[in-house]
Amino acid sequence: MSESKSPDFDSIKQINPYGEEYWSARALMPKLGYGKKWQNFEGVIKKAMAACTETGNIIELHFTDASKSSPCLMVAYAKSKTTTFRALPAISSP
Repeated sequence: MSESKSPDFDSIKQINPYGEEYWSARALMPKLGYGKKWQNFEGVIKKAMAACTETGNIIELHFTDASKSSPCLMVAYAKSKTTTFRALPAISSP
């Protein structure tokens, strides 16, 4: 039986100007096996936000919406939505 290797989240970790770690949802998608289609991952983000609320955390402290502009037809710019995640402290089950 072969052991599966855990995704390397440190390789996509970013640090904001305040020294806080965060991860881009677009960078997390392929690491978690959701490919590169945002639609495949958006539902997962919504579930994670619900879990954040259910555990008494404030969503705005852990999830941030961001838009990324990319050239489209060399005339206009298309905005694509992404979400960034801040690390939550580990929670042990009772």
